[in-house]
Amino acid sequence: MKTRRFSTLQAGEAAGVENCEAGAGAAREKLAVVTAGLANATTRVGAGGAATATTATAVAAAASLSTGSPRHRKTARLSSTTQTPVGRAGLSFVASSSSSSLSSTITPSTPPSAHQASPRFPLPSELWAQILSFFSLRELPVMTLLDLMGINACTHLRKLDLSNRQTGGGGARVLMERLREGACPEMEQLDLTGFELGVTGVEALGRAMHAGCLAARVRVLRLKRTGMGSRGMRLLAKAFGAGGGKRVEVLDVEGNNADAGAMGLLVTALVGGACPRLRELVMGRNSVGDGVLARLAGGMEGGMIGRLKVLRVAEAGVSTEGVRSLARALCVGGGGVLECLDLSDNHLYPQGAEAMAVAVAQGAMPGLRRLVLSRNRIYGDGTAALMEALGQGQCPLLSVLDLRGNKIGAKGAASVGGLLTAGTCPKLRELDVGGNYLYAEGVALLASALAQRPQPELRTLDVEDNAMTAEGAFLLSEAMRRGAVVGLEVLNLGRNGIGGEGVGFVMAALAEGWCPRVRKLSLRSNELGVFGFAHVAACVQQGGMKRVESLDVAVNGLGEEPGVVFLPIVMSSEWMPVLREVDMTFNGLEGDRARNQVGTLQAGREGRKEGGVVVRLARKSAVPIFRRTQSAPAAIVVHHHHHQHHHHHHQQQQQQQQQVQAVPPPPVQQQQQQQQHQQQPHAAFWEMIAAVGNNQGQP
Repeated sequence: MKTRRFSTLQAGEAAGVENCEAGAGAAREKLAVVTAGLANATTRVGAGGAATATTATAVAAAASLSTGSPRHRKTARLSSTTQTPVGRAGLSFVASSSSSSLSSTITPSTPPSAHQASPRFPLPSELWAQILSFFSLRELPVMTLLDLMGINACTHLRKLDLSNRQTGGGGARVLMERLREGACPEMEQLDLTGFELGVTGVEALGRAMHAGCLAARVRVLRLKRTGMGSRGMRLLAKAFGAGGGKRVEVLDVEGNNADAGAMGLLVTALVGGACPRLRELVMGRNSVGDGVLARLAGGMEGGMIGRLKVLRVAEAGVSTEGVRSLARALCVGGGGVLECLDLSDNHLYPQGAEAMAVAVAQGAMPGLRRLVLSRNRIYGDGTAALMEALGQGQCPLLSVLDLRGNKIGAKGAASVGGLLTAGTCPKLRELDVGGNYLYAEGVALLASALAQRPQPELRTLDVEDNAMTAEGAFLLSEAMRRGAVVGLEVLNLGRNGIGGEGVGFVMAALAEGWCPRVRKLSLRSNELGVFGFAHVAACVQQGGMKRVESLDVAVNGLGEEPGVVFLPIVMSSEWMPVLREVDMTFNGLEGDRARNQVGTLQAGREGRKEGGVVVRLARKSAVPIFRRTQSAPAAIVVHHHHHQHHHHHHQQQQQQQQQVQAVPPPPVQQQQQQQQHQQQPHAAFWEMIAAVGNNQGQP
């Protein structure tokens, strides 16, 4: 009896193993089909098709090979002595060295946790890596990705980007539990920007960091705008204090509305050595204040955070005292490797700028590449002190200088011009002096400096909202004609009131090819009118915008009839082959008619290799909108004899239209005559384009 019973068990064991091997063979066949489906879906995605649903279906099918309910499994007895049912523990394949085949060796696996899907035949991590490499994880819903993490399908991931993704109901907590259980043991970068963590999610993140699953490898941790608040920031500081950030090199906690107490705890943890490898720290848009910044400066001065390369403390309630503490730490030696300093939207005033100037003059930041001091009210005096320090050549690698919104005036413009003339920042690529009350006088000083010492490395020039008028546009165009900015790619002239006359000077310089690399051009809110748009159209037809990808001509009072003529010109694949975006809002364009025309023009471009164009026509304006800039003084208009006739003709047309609107509704014959009169701008626009094309570039 015993022998027969033993042989029966042995036979049952053999049958169970055969059934398992047969199931493994079927799984391999299904996996081959799924992999082929993924490859086809990837091919369709690469061809530009919408294959998101197909890819998600294929991944769900692949996941179904690894998940299942225990009650639907066939149990097999592997041992004649212990008689352990494998159905409850599940089966798993041992990962082989080859990622294209499965091993038939079967070993019992541990029971699934409450947050994991019950594994049926978990696939090797190498094979999951091959499957998931066919597409981007951004195409999958977050919950599907969490399910894949639950079956250990993401063990190979080194970067997890969930920025601006939505989960709803406890998704953040489940994500952190997955990470705590080791779902991504090789992860080095975690980006949760805009991912609504809340306090619960941050608490789970702290547990994951305490467990060592994140602290082991994570180098980049981005928690920008996660809604953690002050309480969440305190929990994060506690996790760092317990050793959860030993390998963190990049920490971004911007925009979480944490108070000064919570930010103080975080900075205290950092100064105490919680992140000894920290290279980049972003903590703006929180209540940092002078005290917290002074504490951070003390850590930099003492060498606890001596390797910091990027420091961003924008809109953090910092004033002159905090900047002085930071400048003192930089002078002692805390800024030797600093490459980016962002103190925008604070309250530096001239005294703070002068403190930073002392640090620059003493060579405290020799490797500085980006200096962002926008909207700090440093005025002309602070700008002059800072530019004088930069002119001594202590920051030769400076490539970005942002002074927007500081009301520097003509004095500040002169100091910026002096820096350009000195040539001590030869690698300067971006210069932003927008919103600074420059007027035509300040722009003239900048243009003179550019003409005197050209800046071929300059890629971005932003002089928006400075009320330069046509005179400033003329002087800037003259600097362009002398080859001052031949490498320019981004030019922002918006909100300057340059009018049709001023834009004519700039368009002439572009048409002549003095800035052949311009990709982005903004002429927003400049009172261009029909005459200004004629200059733009002529420049387009002469090949001056071959490389323009983005064109902003919003709020310029074009009107419906001229707009019908302008749209085909600007959307021509021959004249603007790489155009991707056009903003024409607030230009008096009729919605249905303009949209139909844009649809027809887009259909003509989509069939070509250039692709489609995004045209913004919303927010209809019944009349031309001429909005004076914030810093605009009384209008300064420079008239030239070859433009006076067209300007006078345009004024007569406006007066005639106003008189027609004041007359009561006419009879049928008069209505027909009026319709013919309304169509005259069509022809007048074409005549104006021809006239501009003949006269453009003449003195």
